Amino acid sequence: MEIILIASLVIGAGIALAFVTLAVNIVLTDRARTHHTCDYRVPPCPICARRYSHNRS
Repeated sequence: MEIILIASLVIGAGIALAFVTLAVNIVLTDRARTHHTCDYRVPPCPICARRYSHNRS
């Protein structure tokens, strides 16, 4: 019985770790897009176009 309990705890911890890693990855990616410095000289920049109007020259 103890082996099943320990195994379920290990599996649960692994799943929780995977979700936390995924969430951190999404937040960091989103933050990188927010603080994106635009090198495009032409207005339709793929990153800027979705977030806000393109105001960098």
